[in-house]
Amino acid sequence: MVSLRFASADELAQRLREAFAGEGAGGRGLRAIPDPRTDTLVLVGTPDEVRRARAVVARLDAAPTPGATRVNVYPLRYADAPSLVRVLSQLVGGPAPPPAEPRPHGSSLARGRTLRTESAFGYDGGLGTPPPAAAPPPAQPEPASAGA
Repeated sequence: MVSLRFASADELAQRLREAFAGEGAGGRGLRAIPDPRTDTLVLVGTPDEVRRARAVVARLDAAPTPGATRVNVYPLRYADAPSLVRVLSQLVGGPAPPPAEPRPHGSSLARGRTLRTESAFGYDGGLGTPPPAAAPPPAQPEPASAGA
């Protein structure tokens, strides 16, 4: 069993499977079984395969280089990505991206929740300030009286 410090157990197990694919007699070979809960790998194979796999794990389970960014992907369940980008941009003080093209699909419940979120953060550049009122319609001339 190998405890990991930086790498994902699932990702590293997949890489080991790819690296050791085809090795071993009769379709056997190294088996890398991930335990994501504890971030550990269980390595099953010949002593030589396990030794080589441990060496590969030691090289891949390294601290990220300074200045490197790690990208985490989270599937959205109750929001749409363009709206969330605008909210997050404002929270970190960045410029809001241009509005996205309207999309007809998606839950109306999610769209309603997104609209409330947008107005709460004030996409006019302020903190919840309502947008300026629309210009009044042009005045209609009053009809002239017939008796004048």
